[in-house]
Amino acid sequence: MLYQLRTITKKSDAIIDLKSNSSKIFNYFVSNEGDGNFLNFTTVSFTTQDGYTIEDLKKSDFLQPSSNILVFSKKAKELIDLEVGNELIFYPCIVYYRNEKFDFFVCKITSYEFLVNDKTSKFRTLTDGREVLSFPVFNRTEENFYIAKDQKFKHIYAISEKFANLINEHKLNIDLAILPYSL
Repeated sequence: MLYQLRTITKKSDAIIDLKSNSSKIFNYFVSNEGDGNFLNFTTVSFTTQDGYTIEDLKKSDFLQPSSNILVFSKKAKELIDLEVGNELIFYPCIVYYRNEKFDFFVCKITSYEFLVNDKTSKFRTLTDGREVLSFPVFNRTEENFYIAKDQKFKHIYAISEKFANLINEHKLNIDLAILPYSL
């Protein structure tokens, strides 16, 4: 079974946004472009939308991003890093809630699989004729990974049953959503 990570906060606007809308950050973490050297000179930062409270930030081990850039707590980072190894690279980041700063970790997914089934997924056509993925349906995989991005649709990721078990075993404050499979 494949999953996506979800925040434990159940409000629709429990989302974090990149504070600086830098294409370098998005390109490095989501599109896998560039070498990330700019991270030696900058700290990635996010701001919370109204759905999060200070209490939510203190107890959450995963924050819901609007940008498909994954953000974990220090506790989650330490546990995941021990198990997952080179499938994720973690970098410190800051999450701002109004005037307060919270330390978290942003991560880059380095493993790739053919996750999305092109034939059963739904696409929509833009006015210029291009088709974009609107509802991904996932392939059944061997799940010999903890976390991976799709080979073609790099903004799509999934975690395996192994990763879900790690979250549950260590009682991390992270919810999971089961992803739809093709038949």
